[in-house]
Formats: sequence, structure tokens, C-alpha cells
Amino acid sequence: MAPFSPKDVRYFFTSKEKKEEKLHYYVRCGLIDKARKLIKYTKPDLNVLDEDRNPCLYHAIVNGQADMVKLLIESGADVNIPAADGNSCICFAVANEQKDIVRLLADSGANVNAITSHGIPLLHYAVANRNTDIVRVLLDSSANVNATDTSSNGTLHYACTGKNIAAEIVEMLLDYGVNANAVNNNGNTSLHIVAEHADLDILKLLVNHGANVNAQNNNGDTIFHVASRNMKFNDSEGAKVIKFLIDSGADVNVPNQDGNTPLHFYSANHLIVVMLLSAGANVNAVNNSGKTPLNLISHPTHDSVVARMLNNLTNAQRALVSHVTMIEYCNKDTNSQGFQQNKKNIISNPRAAQHKQECQKELEELSKINVNGKSILNVLLDNNATRFANHPTVVAVLESCEEKFPIYAPFLKSSIEVGINRRKMLQGALKSIDDACENKDGTSTKNYWNTIPEELKTNILKYLNTTDLSNIQQDSKKKDVNKNKSSSLGI
Repeated sequence: MAPFSPKDVRYFFTSKEKKEEKLHYYVRCGLIDKARKLIKYTKPDLNVLDEDRNPCLYHAIVNGQADMVKLLIESGADVNIPAADGNSCICFAVANEQKDIVRLLADSGANVNAITSHGIPLLHYAVANRNTDIVRVLLDSSANVNATDTSSNGTLHYACTGKNIAAEIVEMLLDYGVNANAVNNNGNTSLHIVAEHADLDILKLLVNHGANVNAQNNNGDTIFHVASRNMKFNDSEGAKVIKFLIDSGADVNVPNQDGNTPLHFYSANHLIVVMLLSAGANVNAVNNSGKTPLNLISHPTHDSVVARMLNNLTNAQRALVSHVTMIEYCNKDTNSQGFQQNKKNIISNPRAAQHKQECQKELEELSKINVNGKSILNVLLDNNATRFANHPTVVAVLESCEEKFPIYAPFLKSSIEVGINRRKMLQGALKSIDDACENKDGTSTKNYWNTIPEELKTNILKYLNTTDLSNIQQDSKKKDVNKNKSSSLGI
């Protein structure tokens, strides 16, 4: 029961109290039997406001009196009447996380798409509170899953904000048709928001529901760029996020507005540098300041850590130097501004120059290994690892690379892994297209695709990049989800 207020005290000393004022008193004090009798015999106006401009329904809700709320609603109280601050009564039920009262109000016609006085839709409020039950009640009552706040943040942005992301709510919103690629005023999608905390499970959930791994915000930042902000040095968990993005078709060479590619952002993280290089990241990319990822070597700051790098190359720097050396050895991209700059950086640093000589020795040995008439180096640099991943020569090299080629072993392994994943994506995309061309009875639709031999189909798909292959599969998954929804509804 709520504590007595001056208004309640006045009730005892006023013999001719208006019936509406009596009702307010009974409601505030939780006297449901008296309220029921008063309503039955005197028919008070249930929507009259008290001197604070609040209706009876407001007091019943803020006091958590579900039975009183039910009585007022059944007696004809306006479920959409606003309180003194302009918020409708259901806003208080959602804010106080009163599931049963929210359901009562929603079932009685309360506006589940009401906006709070702060410009926040009800569903956003429930999502921010991580209250799964109320989110479900609102969605079941036809709340707009794609509503936005004043900053264009959608429900999914709210669900993905913070470190304690409720996967159940994210999945629920996706199942109810939320736009996984909606952007806020900063151009951030939900993937951008999740990437700040490197939550791999939620990233997978979003991508599996069609979220675009190559989306860029207003600063041109991709998911790669955003994920780097809170990632620790040589963070193995963070590396899993990067691997997932690569496997999902994220473009490793997209620059932001400053011209920085993902490799610029992760140039100090060895695990991720190797992954990006193996996926085709351009080590010679130049940003708007004219710097490549290797510029740190010859342009140190006053940071003591950076100064020490000059005397002792980090593993990440070794990986960058070895890649530049391999490109030069294979005569790839040697005329670009970035390459010339990297070459100069390496020459100007004694440790880097020494490492380059060590790289050249390994490259000479690797160049002697042929795969179907091509050097294994050219196979990897030309992104042919997909085709030759299971070639006996390649398999043999992988088995002995750590001993024979310690410098390039990480690159060799990662490149083959990327190739294997691309082959899986080719197979997945092929199956998705075949399934799309299949009728409900299992027979194939009469079209040109079904007349093409399997090998030729695969060769056609090889012209698509990893992102395109990923998109084909994502589109297929979205259609399957919609088909399952329709089936469950009996459509």
C-alpha cells in the first residue's frame, strides 16, 4: 500500500468529498473493495485527473496493483489517457517492468507504439531493460518492431548496445521481422554496435539473418574498423571475430573516410595481420595521410613502445615485412606508391632489412615447389588456394611448413584455410541456387541453370567474390525463415 499523502489525509476531514476524489484515494491506497463499490453505486468519472494531473489508472499502475488496473479497465477507464508528464499509462507499466499489467493494458487497446516524453518507443524501453517477457507481450500485440527513436536507433540497436546483450531478445526481434541492416543517424547498423564489444555469438546471429558484413557508417567504418576499438593486443577472442567476418565475406580492403583499411587498424596484431593478408588484404594500401600499415617502422612517435619496435620487430611487423618481400619476389604490385613506400621503410630499418633477407631465403625454396606447373607462391597470391587446397603437394607443404618455412608458415596455413572456406562457400552458394530452382514437389524448374553441368556451374560461381557468395546464401536463408514463418501461420 502506498504511504498517505496530504491529499489522503484531507479525505478523512471532508464529509462531502467528490466521488472522483474518493476514487483516487481508494486507488492510491489499494482499497480495491471500496473502489469497486464506489464505481458500482456512484458511477464516478474514471478519467478525472487529480490535482497533480494524473488519472486513477496511473496510480494503480505505479503502485503495481494489477487487480485495481483490471477493475478500472473493465469499468471503462481510458487506457490511453496520459499522465501529468505526457506519458501514457502503459509507459509506466513498461518502465516498472510489470508484465501482467502491460498485458492487461495491451489486450485492452492501449497504444503499444506509444512514444515516451523522451522520444523513446515503448518497445525500445523494454528492449533496453532486457525484459524478454515484456518485449514478447509488446511484439505479440503488434508493436512496430522497426520503430526508431529520435536518433533513428531501431530496436535492434538497443538490443545490441552494451556488454550484456540478450541473445533471446535479439533473436526474437529478428524473428518478428526487424530490419537487420537499419542504420541510425551515425550510419551504424546493429553489426557496428555489436562489433564494439566483439560479441561473436550475436554477430553470427545477425549475419545469419542477413546483416551486411560490408556496411559502412558515416565515417566509412566497416565492421572491421569498429571491432578494433576495444580489441586487446593479440586478442585471440578478437581474432575469432575477424576470422568470422572474413569467412562471411567481409571485404578486407574497404577504406574508411581517412583511407584506412582494416590492415591499418590491426597492424599491431599479429594474429589478425596474418588473417587479413591471407584473405587478400593489400599491404601496400596508402591512407589519406600517405601512410601504409608499415609506416610505423620508419616513422616512430615518442611512444616508448614504438621506439622499442625499431630495435626489435614485433611478430605483426615481421608478417607485414615478409608479405611485402613476397610481393616483390613474385613481382606483384611493385609499381604502386604503397609498395615503393614500404620498400623504403624496410631498407631504412636495420631489423626489417635483416628480416627481408631471411624471407628471401625461404622464398627461394618455396618458389621451387610447383603445383600444376605454377609456383605455390603464385597459387596463393593469385587466390587459387580454393582450387588446390587438397592437392598432394600443397598438403605435403602444410605438414612440414613450420619446420621448413617458419617465416611463411602462418601465411601458408591461413591462406589454405581461407581457400577451404571459399570452397565451402562455393558449394553452399551452388546448393542455394539449385534449391531456388527446385519446385515444391522436388522437381527442377525448367530453366537454363538446370541444364548446365555441375562443374561448369562451379566455374561460373568462381567469378564471384566471397561477399557475393555469402549474399547468395544469406538470401536463401532469409527465404527459408520467411517460408517457415508462413508455414507456422498456415499460409
